[in-house]
Amino acid sequence: MVNGYKEVWIDQGKGLEKTKLSFLNEESVRSLAQQLALSTGRRLDQSQPYVDAQLSKTIRLHAILSPVSNPGSIISLRIHRPEVLSLNDLVKTFTITRQQKDFFERIIEDNKSFVISGGTGSGKTTLLNSLLSSCDENQRLLIIEDSRELTP
Repeated sequence: MVNGYKEVWIDQGKGLEKTKLSFLNEESVRSLAQQLALSTGRRLDQSQPYVDAQLSKTIRLHAILSPVSNPGSIISLRIHRPEVLSLNDLVKTFTITRQQKDFFERIIEDNKSFVISGGTGSGKTTLLNSLLSSCDENQRLLIIEDSRELTP
């Protein structure tokens, strides 16, 4: 994730960490963002200052040009993991507690409606995939999400 030319962040599975990397200037970040957008067949310029596109089957691009973004142009590359973790897996990795797992299972068993929300990178899609994998295959679902990242 690039936040202006002075900040580059990476997530290696333990949350975002600031790196010592940086770009030469704002124009170099802007140029990279535009090249990435162009590689997906999308444009990124003053008349269309943001893009959300797939670079590949597993990599999603978000980019916003300054001055819409601050402190400069930003780039986010998100890598989607194709494997789906079960609710038990989420407990084993300390993502959720046993009590939360039991709560989620009751929601599914009782056919309750629910909403999952949170910030970028907080695990919404991972949790939703886990919940979907717990649903009966004959259950009717209404999902409002980027379907490329879900495996219902």
